[in-house]
This record gives sequence, structure tokens and C-alpha cells, in this order.
Amino acid sequence: MTQLFLNRSFGRFWLAAVLVSLLGAPAAFAAKSISQFGVTWTFDRDYQTGQFANGDYWVVGPVKVTSISPKPASGMHGSMINPGVNGSQGFDSRIRNNPYSADLNVALKMPLTVKPGSSLLSSISHTTKASGDNPQLKTIAILTVLDKAAPAGSFRPPYAGTDKSLRWNKSKLNFSKLRSLPTVGNTPSLASVEKEFERPWIELKTNWTGRYMHPSENQPSYGREIAHTLGKGLLSLQLNYSNAQKETLAIRLVQYGIDVYGAGKAGARWSCDGGHNQGRKMPLLLAGTMLGDNNLLAMADTENGKRFQEDMSTWYVTKSDVGRTLYTKDGRPRVKYIQDDVGIAEWGEKHQIDPSRDGRNWDAYYRTVTGSCTLGHVLTARLMGLEKQWNWAATFDYYDRFWNNEKGNVSNAQNSIQPFVANMWKAYRGAKGGDYTPDNTSTDNIWQNESIKAQTGSFTVSFDMIASKAKMEGVTGLSTGKADAVKDLVAAVRFAPGGFIQATNGSTWQAANTLSYTAGVNYRVVISADVATDKYSVQVTPANGKTVQIANGYKFRATSKKIDNVGFVSISGAHSVQNVSLTTSGKATSPEPEPKAEDSQPKTGSSNSSVLRVNAGGSKFTDKAGRVWAADKGFDSGMTNSVSSAIAGTEDDKLFQTSRYDNAKSAQLLNYKFSLSNGNYTLRMLFAESHNSAKGKRVFDVKAEGRVVVDNLDIYKRVGKNRALTIEVPVKVSDGALNLQFVPGKGNPQINAIEVIRN
Repeated sequence: MTQLFLNRSFGRFWLAAVLVSLLGAPAAFAAKSISQFGVTWTFDRDYQTGQFANGDYWVVGPVKVTSISPKPASGMHGSMINPGVNGSQGFDSRIRNNPYSADLNVALKMPLTVKPGSSLLSSISHTTKASGDNPQLKTIAILTVLDKAAPAGSFRPPYAGTDKSLRWNKSKLNFSKLRSLPTVGNTPSLASVEKEFERPWIELKTNWTGRYMHPSENQPSYGREIAHTLGKGLLSLQLNYSNAQKETLAIRLVQYGIDVYGAGKAGARWSCDGGHNQGRKMPLLLAGTMLGDNNLLAMADTENGKRFQEDMSTWYVTKSDVGRTLYTKDGRPRVKYIQDDVGIAEWGEKHQIDPSRDGRNWDAYYRTVTGSCTLGHVLTARLMGLEKQWNWAATFDYYDRFWNNEKGNVSNAQNSIQPFVANMWKAYRGAKGGDYTPDNTSTDNIWQNESIKAQTGSFTVSFDMIASKAKMEGVTGLSTGKADAVKDLVAAVRFAPGGFIQATNGSTWQAANTLSYTAGVNYRVVISADVATDKYSVQVTPANGKTVQIANGYKFRATSKKIDNVGFVSISGAHSVQNVSLTTSGKATSPEPEPKAEDSQPKTGSSNSSVLRVNAGGSKFTDKAGRVWAADKGFDSGMTNSVSSAIAGTEDDKLFQTSRYDNAKSAQLLNYKFSLSNGNYTLRMLFAESHNSAKGKRVFDVKAEGRVVVDNLDIYKRVGKNRALTIEVPVKVSDGALNLQFVPGKGNPQINAIEVIRN
């Protein structure tokens, strides 16, 4: 427990308590000392003080500190101000492999005047010298000195560096970005997980010596346990607790993500280093996503440079890896790569900085050390739909491969997949029916194309594909420009009519190994191509299955000078293609989107052309692009509903979380009427199905100006549950008003938002 404020008068305390009761917000108190986690800072007089969202303290300065308890003695119990990253330290002279500088220990300089814009980190040491790999520090507490009182709900600024701007507040946390999944076996209690992150986690050393700088009562010391613990917390946030129940854990993990960001700004890189540095990326992504902060997200984006071990250790095996020399003098097993490995997503102990320590053998050192504890992070990113923001496809493909090889290794042992993580993976990694949407599915010989950055050398394209039924025919491949015939695809895979997955070798369908497919199962496909040689290889991994080599050095159908498109078509049945990712020259990039007439992503007209935006069933709302949607208006009947479920296919979840629906007990249909000048318009209607989990439960028509413009709409059938759907139709207004009518077929018609654009 933290002790609030010492040496304050009863009257001042009583008045502040009354203000808290009346205003419902944390109050700032005048205090002459503050205690937290056993550390006490004593000042020369009363100063205005308070707490950040995570419970750490702030004080308005400059403040004169007259003592810090425990007092420094024999090189122990040190304090630092705005510590740098990967430099000397002033906490304890006995910390192994971390040089100590008494000049950095400000606890030796009492009285100490601390200026605003400062983080004062004070430690308590273990009084006996640590043995083995145990840390010397027991705890670290953080006091932040500001130039004015922090607004209620503020997150603490990072302790590393000198920027103490109050940029983030818990009021900005977007809980709709989290999932609300049913709990699984071995789910830990929320209280036990919260406790793991009560004290600040410290990131001041990011090589192997960092384990000695992690205070034992704040956090685990070794990277494997750090990642295990974080994975447990990250996945707990995806379960069906209420937002209020999730708040404490979310705040603590977001605060850690902010601190990772601060360390990164100060120069930290969590490089590939055996079992030491995994786990720091996903908390940063969590913070950036929940706070809607592009600066945090940019640091996590691999396109802006590799900073985290998860991505530095993973890659796709290329022909240049085959037979290359590996380091063997340390006696550790390392086996050279062979041609059959080309295209496989792989992991290496120090791949980015020393690829000679890679090895195709599964018993390579640290493979299970790092893999078992990282699965929960990768699954969290998938559940939150953050693959593109993560932006390194090899990480996701490798951990699918890791699961397939290690899914039998589940226990509470350190190098095993933890039971909670394993149960979450088994329950929620696979594809769902909602994965079939109008823009990612082909049927009835209708071609779909997705452009990628033009490639003229070696590159890898990966994607997921799902068949709608057994023994269908669905073809996916690479082309120059949009494809409208199978012959346009120079390299292709298909769900073959015989029930197997094949690839083209020239113009012939073949398969290096047999892999049958099942309807509804997700298949991860990795195509490694070389335009210079007109050859390619294909690896396919079924969900919860083993990777199979389908093509190995197969020939292109025709010579090509560049590849810039992924095209797919279903000749019989239907199949979807999703999560297309391109990896080239050490960078993973998302495909360039192709404009579509109808899209699951909500579209809005420009500020010059849009004449009306209404948030049906909801209040006034400003979307990510800064466009304002008016509170619900123009209706004549109906009822409203709201949900908190995350909505896929949009960045504006709130726009799809409220709706107006037809009251089944009323004989009156749900109608909207808007006064508009006569003329031609485009009507855009936004929908999301958040209640039904099967097709046929809600089916209705939409009429505009008395004409049916949407016939037999079944939102779930079109896009699944909790996924955005936008439908555009042309309308002509000739009577000074736009009249909309929602006609029930089965269940209650609903609408989430309406936009009207002048043509």
C-alpha cells in the first residue's frame, strides 16, 4: 500500500476530502513528505502534490528535497534524476555488469533542489549482496516534478529523458479496441494480474545486463518471465470483463507502454539477444492503440526501423540463406539451411546482428525460451487487429509455426507455453465465419485484386485464405497489373477441385507435397518469388497444423519484369483472401488499397461535398478524420441501442456501436426524413451487426424516396458480427426532402449512421 501524504494538518486533509466527495475527482494536497513502496521523500515545506492515473506521485516544483529514506549508505539506496538509457547508474555500487557513478546518485547531495521537468527515481537495495543472476535492487519509486498541477487522470510522463509533457489521460482510453471474449480454462484472476504491474517497470538497460537493473519487487528480472507476465496481462484485457473492471490493468499496462516509448525516445533498442529482450513491443502498441496516439504507434511500426527483438529475430528464409556458414565454436547445435526451407518463417537467436548464430534445427538455443513467452503477445495483436500496425509479417507467420511445433509443450514450466495462453490460442486463433466480407471474397468467377508495391527482385507475399466448401476451385496469385484471367497470374496457388492445395509450375498445376484442405479453416500462404529468375516457392500452414511445402523453385507461367498485384477468383464455390503483406529489402509493407464501390470501412465524403452526417442512435461524434457527425435526428419512431464491442474494419468504432432500430411492437415503420435541396446525391449507410451470430436473424429492405435501394439486407451474412459495413446508393431528391424507410423482413431493421453527399 502507498502512504498518501505525511505532516499535513487535519483541517487541510478534511477540506480536501470534502472536495473529493463533492467533485468526484482526485484532489491535490499540500504535503511536506510523500511515501510510496517504502521510499519517503521529505521536503523543506509543504508543496502541492497529487497522483497520476497509475498511482505514482507528482509534486509542483521546484522542490527542495531535504532527505530520501532509506538514506544512502555503503553504496546502496541510490537515487537518479532523468536517468539515461544504457549508461552508468547511481542506484547501487554492487549491481553486476552495470558501472556505478556516485556523481549520478543525487541522494548523496542533500538538500537537493529538483526543477520542474524532472523524474526522481529512488531505490531500495537488498542489503545482502545478490548472488547469481538475482537483482541487487528491491524496488524503485518515481516522483515527478512538474511546473503545475497535473489534470486528474493524467498518465505519468516517461521517467527516461527530460520531456515531462502531460500528453496522455485515462479519459482518452478507447476500450472498444479491446475484445470481450469468454474466459478459457486456467484464466488467472484479474486481481492477481493487476498486482503484477502495481509498481513501475524499469527499462534503463536493454542488453543482457538489463536483468540486473530490474527491481525484484517491481518486475521479473529475465526477459522470458517479463514476456510471460506481460502476455498474461495483455490477454486478460481481451476477456469479457466490463470496462470498469479492466480499467486498473489497462492503465498499468498503458503506463508501461508509455515508459517503453520514453526509453525508445532516449535511444533504447531491445535487440535480439537470446532470452533477454522480448515482450516490449506489444505494450507500446496497446498504449498507442488505446490512446489513439500516432507517435507511439509509429515507434512500434517496423517500417520506421527495427527496434524490438520480436522482429529482429524473425525473417523468411531465402535462397541466400541456403548453405551459408554458421558459427559452431561455442558447441551449440546449428544446422545449415537447405533449399526446402526457402519461404519458411524462421527465428534466429541474434539474427539481425549476428546471423551466423541461426540454425534450421528446432533445438536451436533459446528457441523455446523466447517462443513460449511471446505467443501471447502475437495472439493479442491478432485479436486486436494490429497486424498492419505491427508491420512485420514474419513474426506472425513464425509464431504460427512455433505453435504447430510446440502445442504439445504446455505447462507452467518456464520454457513451456503457459496453460492460459495455450487455451486462448486454441479458442481464438482460428478463422471465424465473419472473415467472409464483400471486399475480401470472390465467388461466381468475379475477380478481386489488391495492389502491392511493384517488385523487380526477390520478395515475399503472405496472406490468409479460407475455402467456403470442400472440393471447390479458388485461385490466388501474383500478376503485373490487375488480373481478370487465371493466365494473368505468373505464380499462383489454388484450392483445387480434388480437395488439395496446388501451385502452378509453368502452366501446370502441381504440388511438391500433398495438403488437403477443409472448408472454414484458415490457411496461411507464403509465396517467395524472384523476378530475376522467374521462379517461386510456396509454404502453406493450416490453422493449428504443420507447414507444408507446396512449391519449391517452380517456374513462373510467363516472364515478368515486375509484380504489383495479388489477384484471386473463385471458379466454383467461394474463397476469401485476407491480411496480404509484402516483405522486401528487410521491410514489411501493407498493400496499397484499391478503391471499391462498397467497402466494410466507413467512408465519408469530403468536407465540401457531404451535406449531412447523422450518428443514428448516438450523440454528436467526431471521427478520426475530424469530420463531425450530428446526434441522431430526422427519425419518427424506433428505439436506440449501444454496445461496447470492438468493431472490425473501422477506426471509428463508436460510430458503429450505437444504432436506431425498428420497434417490433409498433405498427409504424422506422423512417428518417431530411430536408435537402433538389438534386442528385449519394446515400451512404453504415451498419454493424452486434447482436446476432447467425445469418437470417435480421433481414430487411431499405427504401429511399419510395424506391427499394437495398434488398434483403442481412448484415451478418454480408460481413459477420461486429464488423463495419458501408453501402452506397444513388438517390434523387425532387420534393425538397430525402425520405428513408426501413422495411422489416425478419427481425428488426437497424441503421448505425447516415451520410448524404451531393454529386
